[in-house]
Amino acid sequence: MKFILRSVALGIILAVVCQTVFAYEIDTHARLSEASVATSVLKKDSTLLKDLGLTASEKFKNSDGKDKVIDLLIADGARFEDGLKSDCETRPQHHFYDPARDQGLRWLTVSGEKSPDWALEDIKDNDKQDFSYKDARYYLYRALTATTEEDRNKYFGLTFQTLGHVIHHPQDMAQPQHVRNDTHIMAGED
Repeated sequence: MKFILRSVALGIILAVVCQTVFAYEIDTHARLSEASVATSVLKKDSTLLKDLGLTASEKFKNSDGKDKVIDLLIADGARFEDGLKSDCETRPQHHFYDPARDQGLRWLTVSGEKSPDWALEDIKDNDKQDFSYKDARYYLYRALTATTEEDRNKYFGLTFQTLGHVIHHPQDMAQPQHVRNDTHIMAGED
C-alpha cells in the first residue's frame, strides 16, 4: 500500500513540476534558418548572388510588404510557415510525416498532407499552398525574366521567403513529434 501511495504522490509531483515538452517555438525556426544561411553557399560563394545580379545587402519585400535582406527573408519564411498569417489554422497540420505509415497527420477531424508533399508540391498541385519548392522555382523564373524592377524585386522577395517556408519542413522532421501521429499543435508553437 505504501508503494502505491508513494507512486501516486510521485506522479502528482511530476505532473505539477514538469512542463509539457513541445516542438520548436516559432522563432527557433527563424534562428535555425539564419544559421543555415550563414553557412550556406549564399555566404561562402561571393559570385553566386553576383551572377544573379544581386548583393547580400540588397532588400526585397516579404509577403507582409516589409523590406528585408535575403537572410531575413528566409528566416521570415521559416517563421511564417507556422501560420502567423490568416492560414494559421491550416499550415501546421501539413508539417507531419510518419514514414512507417507513409502518411501525414491524422487526428480526429484533422487530416494533413504529408510534409514532403506539402513542402515540395511535386506530386500534385495544392491550391492552398503558395510557398512550396515548386513555387520557389516559379518565383525565381519570374524574377529572372521580369520586365520591370518592381516585378523583379517582388519575385526575388518571394523566392527567398519561400525557401524559408521549404526549409522549415526538414527542421520539423528532426522533431520526433513530427514523424509520428503526435498532435502538439498549439498557438505559437510547431
